[in-house]
Amino acid sequence: MGKRTYLTLAPELEEYAECVATELEDHGYAVKADKDELGFPRTPTLLAKRQRTTLVIELVIEVTSSGFLQRLDSWTRFGKSCGYDLRVLICVPKNYQPSLPDQEQIRAKGCGLWTVSSSDVTIVIPPHDLAIGIVLPERRSLLPRLKTLLGTAYEQFDQASWREGFDEACKVLEIEARRYLRHWMRTGRIQLMAKKGPRTLTRSQVDKLPMGELTKVFRQIVAKTRIDSQIERALAAINADRVLRTHHKHKKITESSLRRNVGRHMWTIIETLKLIP
Repeated sequence: MGKRTYLTLAPELEEYAECVATELEDHGYAVKADKDELGFPRTPTLLAKRQRTTLVIELVIEVTSSGFLQRLDSWTRFGKSCGYDLRVLICVPKNYQPSLPDQEQIRAKGCGLWTVSSSDVTIVIPPHDLAIGIVLPERRSLLPRLKTLLGTAYEQFDQASWREGFDEACKVLEIEARRYLRHWMRTGRIQLMAKKGPRTLTRSQVDKLPMGELTKVFRQIVAKTRIDSQIERALAAINADRVLRTHHKHKKITESSLRRNVGRHMWTIIETLKLIP
């Protein structure tokens, strides 16, 4: 018998559940067995929480029965409706290997899949934040240069780390905006006019500008082009959430704002990067 009490799990599966729970605890989750919450469509095998993320774990012996598929559908529908970061993880014993079509069905629902022994786990599919609903432009539609610039950000989104993907995309936009600014200041095309008169910046000063200050600099450009204006508007639109994410990462206001805005911000970043030569 494991250290938790399982009311709904077959005794022969408890060692697998304990292995999953231990793995999650090692990653900073608080884990409870047979813990129900208001609105849940059923009681999961394990419920794990870490900061903003709630992870529902269902330990099953197969993934093809109509009962399992109904359970998966219920969790997916609840996750898309709950309004917070809820992820569903399906765990199966390692002696049962779901077929590729079964794995694709789980992946298409946004759920995760681990195979489990009594002593270790193998991550097959990472679970996604079901309530976030961010859909980025297809990779194949991007120019090669953008595929390179945004490759890491896209990988973060693929791995269900959408917050970190947003962080990475913001860094890319900042770097590209600074490069654009340095180039056109060097040619003399971009001139800056502050309240006290003409302003000049060294390369070192430009490279140290955070997004908020970078926005102010673009605002000071004399005779802006369409691209100048687009970069300024993009930086201004994203900066508030960038600041929240950087300096107030664990506040509730940050989470609610990011969930509301990150999808739109990502499209803004991508469309702006397309314009920067």
